[in-house]
Amino acid sequence: MLTWRQPDLNWTRQIDFVGPRRITSVWGWALLVIGMSAALFVTDQASAVDQLLRQEQADWHRLDRAKHQRQIAQAPLRSASGAEASWNTESLQSAQGVVRLLAYPWAPVLDQIEQAALQEQALLLSVSIDQDRGLSDGKAVVDVKVSAAVQSDEAALKWAEAHGPHAQLLLREKLSTPAPSPQGDYPWRALISWDGVVR
Repeated sequence: MLTWRQPDLNWTRQIDFVGPRRITSVWGWALLVIGMSAALFVTDQASAVDQLLRQEQADWHRLDRAKHQRQIAQAPLRSASGAEASWNTESLQSAQGVVRLLAYPWAPVLDQIEQAALQEQALLLSVSIDQDRGLSDGKAVVDVKVSAAVQSDEAALKWAEAHGPHAQLLLREKLSTPAPSPQGDYPWRALISWDGVVR
């Protein structure tokens, strides 16, 4: 004989894994507040200690650097005669040659090169000097090689003559790609040797 069973209405209790709610006591709340206060206090103290440690490290680095600088200042200086003795004749002449080249009055030379290029409508490509030739003083003559793009052989000769009687045309060659300009294409490259005498 079939009998009707009344369904169990307490099924929600069977799937409640957390369990019944309990009322928190006043002591629990007090312990929570005390624990959080202690954690904040410890964090604040740790931050203060960390800042103090960083300041001490910075002071230590500063003192170490000052000690190093003092040791350098107290170190015996090498005598000038010892420094001169380390230069041999060849390196001393080479250094003097570089100094003389740097002291050479380059502004008038470069002005002359620009003036000749403007006068003959040449496009300057490069300027170089002969560094093997020593200079006796700052006003000595220096060998200069200048290359420029020109429109024709005649223009190359005129451009070389514009540098004066001390200029010599060394080379005329066709450029692989003509140099464009508002005056037209410049298909030729000319190279001159010039002793740098400014008129």
